[in-house]
Amino acid sequence: MSVEAILKDLKTQVAKDQHNFQYRSHVVDFTFNNQLICDELTSAMSDYVDKRRSSSAYTAKVSSNELAIFKSTSVEAVNNIYTYKNVQNAHSTKGFLVIPPSPQAEEALNMYTGARVAGELTPKAPKAVKLATIVHKRFSVNVPSYAGGWQGLNRGITCTYSASMGVSSYDRALGKTLSPHNEVVKLLWFEAVKEHKKILIKALGGTPKLGTRHPMANEQTIGKGSDGKTRSVRLHGPGASKDTRGNLTGDEEDTSEKIVSIIDAMKRLSPGNVAMPNSVKVAANYATAHRDILEELDLEFTVNGESISDIVTLGKVIRIKMSQGGAQHQDYMKHADKGNVDKVLNDIEKKLLSSTKGLTNPEYKTSKSVSQLSQQAVVAQVVKYFTTKSGKPDMRYKVNKQAALKGGQRSQEKDSGRFNLTAAGSRVTRNKKGGKVGRKSKNIKTSNQTRTRDNNPIALKELINKALPEAMLLKMQPPSLRNRTGRFRQSAEVTNVTIGPRGGTDIDYTYMRDPYEVFEPGGKMGSRNRDPRKLIGGTIREIAVQLTGNKFIRTRRQ
Repeated sequence: MSVEAILKDLKTQVAKDQHNFQYRSHVVDFTFNNQLICDELTSAMSDYVDKRRSSSAYTAKVSSNELAIFKSTSVEAVNNIYTYKNVQNAHSTKGFLVIPPSPQAEEALNMYTGARVAGELTPKAPKAVKLATIVHKRFSVNVPSYAGGWQGLNRGITCTYSASMGVSSYDRALGKTLSPHNEVVKLLWFEAVKEHKKILIKALGGTPKLGTRHPMANEQTIGKGSDGKTRSVRLHGPGASKDTRGNLTGDEEDTSEKIVSIIDAMKRLSPGNVAMPNSVKVAANYATAHRDILEELDLEFTVNGESISDIVTLGKVIRIKMSQGGAQHQDYMKHADKGNVDKVLNDIEKKLLSSTKGLTNPEYKTSKSVSQLSQQAVVAQVVKYFTTKSGKPDMRYKVNKQAALKGGQRSQEKDSGRFNLTAAGSRVTRNKKGGKVGRKSKNIKTSNQTRTRDNNPIALKELINKALPEAMLLKMQPPSLRNRTGRFRQSAEVTNVTIGPRGGTDIDYTYMRDPYEVFEPGGKMGSRNRDPRKLIGGTIREIAVQLTGNKFIRTRRQ
């Protein structure tokens, strides 16, 4: 269980679109980057003028003198529009609660959004996201001139979102998908284009020569590209840690969606969070493979100025860095985008599998994904308690028949979130001619010894407790609580099992209620989807039903 297993899961994560999930699960620092916005304003105006001229008798391209004026006026436009007050108002207009900057601001943001509990960030279900932001004060020195570089610009106003950036949703009235934060970006962008046009006309004493007598188009036309979409986009970074040639840039902010997905996956795949199947003789082989992959990732990517190894092993919170810019700036971020990330993962796989450990140690290699092997280990953990004296599976038990049929594991593609250990249903019987005549129960008569084991509340309690942590791990996916440290699921414990005279079974359980009780409905961060009782009680019931075949199971938190 090793390199191939971990990398298979990483590649699966990289293939998914994780934007919305990350926006409601992480801290995001978004900078309205003045220089990048000026770049795009100048480019938008230049492209628009060139296009109008090329379609008329006046075919001259934008001159170097005109370009200098476009640049200097764009600086003034950005300084006029991207002010602290305007950025606040834009967020308020689009439904965000604006929290003033202060030493306590981020804690207030976390409390309002319900983002952080006991030092951990918890993902929000899409409908549960509360829009809020901290608008930090960043002031520009208003020197609207251009002389070999941008002047009068600092980096720009930065806003912080803690699991509160919003998610995309379809607006039926408008007939299109809207993203609250994208709407903020577009609102300010088109205001800047409008301001740039006004200042430019004033500086030139009239509109640029366009070859026609028609006035310049409005800001919507100038501010959109040939594809009809806004030219201003959200970029990860301010830039990647390496350029397209592999040279260090010094930014140390590979916070693309793909890199954050890899970090989240490596946390989930940490040795303490996955179940080791019986086939793994030396669990340290998996830990070695996990560590080696982290070290290879460290050679390529840096996040928040720290190594990926430190972020994963020390459980540090990721701060996703983003900024406003244009398509022309995408090249700065290519090192951390999907194309290069896929290449890096493939290179790591080739390197580690061709190493001495990869060539000589099968347990360092393997081919099954970690999620498949983890499920296999959970089944095996329960099955081993239902064996004969010779150590072979006792086929009188449904759980062993299911394990034999499916090889101790379920198809990951058909996973519905249920911890299924038994073969339900019935078998078809046939007449002498081979025709179907009906269905008979698959229940097989059991011996007195078997019935004693089935009706032993102490044995049932121990079996459930053995399987519960790993069974919960399979179900801890959004919108339910996510597994981060493993502390919550490891705290879940069956405390008492009572079997009634008619076969009904009552199961009492408990868990670490401080701090996780806040997720129960009625708590500060209560949610039906994230209710610990729903997760633990439902998992206990599924295990008990499938171990005993008894559907009359009731669970209760003590």
